Amino acid sequence: MTRAAWVVGDRIAIVIPRIILLHPTKTDNLGRGNGYIVTYGGLRVYIAGDTEGIPEMRALKNIDVAFVPMNLPYTMPPEEAAEAVKAFHPKVVYPYHFGESDLTVFSKALAGTGIDVRIRKWY
Repeated sequence: MTRAAWVVGDRIAIVIPRIILLHPTKTDNLGRGNGYIVTYGGLRVYIAGDTEGIPEMRALKNIDVAFVPMNLPYTMPPEEAAEAVKAFHPKVVYPYHFGESDLTVFSKALAGTGIDVRIRKWY
């Protein structure tokens, strides 16, 4: 995977290239769907853009905190999001951009994996 990285003091940001969505919309444009890994003080945070459980996401390593979207038709359903999160196994995951998605499906799918699922009000 090609990556670009910037270092500013003790902050490092690594950009994961944009991947074409499987459910493209009329609003699909360059830059939409990018994911980012930000390292700060030894903590690796993954912020997924509007995407699906793509191979590049599933192949991530050493992620401490992940922010993962789920809300069809723009991202992935809770089941797919949970399977993707299981693959790269962050310590903590925050689902976001979930709209009317049933977050209990996501939480139950990750129960017993050791991944700390933290659900917050995003809207």
